[in-house]
Order: sequence, then structure tokens, then C-alpha cells
Amino acid sequence: MSDTSRVARLQGGDRPLRMQGQGPRARLPRKLRNPSPEELDRLILVAGELKPEWGTDLAKLRKTNQTKFKESVVRYRRLWHLVELQERNPALYELRLTEMKNGERLRQLADAYRKAVDGGSPDEADQLMVELNGLAQAQVDLQVRVRAEELSAMAEALEKLRLDMIEELAQRDELARRMVDSYLDGSSRQLPRVGRLQGPMPDGEDPEPQAAEDP
Repeated sequence: MSDTSRVARLQGGDRPLRMQGQGPRARLPRKLRNPSPEELDRLILVAGELKPEWGTDLAKLRKTNQTKFKESVVRYRRLWHLVELQERNPALYELRLTEMKNGERLRQLADAYRKAVDGGSPDEADQLMVELNGLAQAQVDLQVRVRAEELSAMAEALEKLRLDMIEELAQRDELARRMVDSYLDGSSRQLPRVGRLQGPMPDGEDPEPQAAEDP
């Protein structure tokens, strides 16, 4: 089997990467649409943490067929979001990783249980059901921890926004002066806005919608 085929099989239609609360069309972050070599290294490492053979095959494909490798990795939206999560919130990343591994194990146990029942092995089926129930209960507990970690991260982000707002209010006169200067010199894309004090407006966004350029 070719490296490309093995990667596609391991990726399995995104099944190993299915995360609770995330839709099937999660948008790939802008900075990762043309990833750096270092970001690709991290992607392969995270894939290997999910499934060791997946990371191995991605690394091999990267060496032997750069074109196919790049075509493959840009489709891994959930995996890229996991890579970002590893950097942004390592604790939540570890919980998510365990959650996805548990989900894969639950599918394997369910398949084995059905085969045991169909094959007339009631003792084996009973043992598998005990393992299924135990892992399912552990998965529910883990998902509650994931939600708690997510809520904690949201609370921290909201607190930061609140403090930023207070700082912006304290800089009212300076913000107004910069706004006037921006209109006078015509640098509309550098127009300071509340909540956007750290640089220019994102590409494709303009304070005057009727004059906005094509994306």
C-alpha cells in the first residue's frame, strides 16, 4: 500500500479527529493555510500522538512526495485546530486528545462486541460490554472536565476583554486623536478602533463598506 493510501486510510474521513462541539466544516486558521516547516513538524507530532502509524506515514509522505503531502495536510482542519490548541492551552489539549482516543476505543469495542454476539460468543460479549460501559462512563466524566476547562478559558478571555475595554476608555482622547489623524492622512486600513489597538484591520475588512476592496 502506498504512503498516500495509508495516510488516507488512517485519516479515515476525519473519524479519528471528530471532536465534540465542533462542526464538520471548521475553518482553517488563515496563518495555517500556508504552514511553515515548523508548523508542519507540529502537525505530524500531533497526528502521531493520536495514532503513531499516522504520524509515521505523514512524515514518510512528506519526504517522498511533497505535492501529495501538502494536498493532504490542508484538508486536516480538525487536526490543525488541535495543533493550535496544543500551543494555546496544553491542559485542554491533553483532555481533548484523551477524549478522541477514548472515542476511537469505544468504536473498536462496539465492533468487537457485535462480532462476539454474531459469532455466538456470549461470555466474550459480556466481558466486552463491561469494558464498554466502564469506558463510556469515564468518557462522560472526561467530557465534563473538557467543558469545565473550556468555560475556564472563556472566562479568562472575557476578563482580558473587560480589562482591555477599561484601558481603552482610559485612552479615549488618544484614540480620538489617532482616529482623526487616520482620516486626515487617508490611511483607512490603519484606522484605530475600540478592541483593535494592536495593528491594522484584517485583510478584506474596511471601515467604509462601499469602498472595500475585493478579498
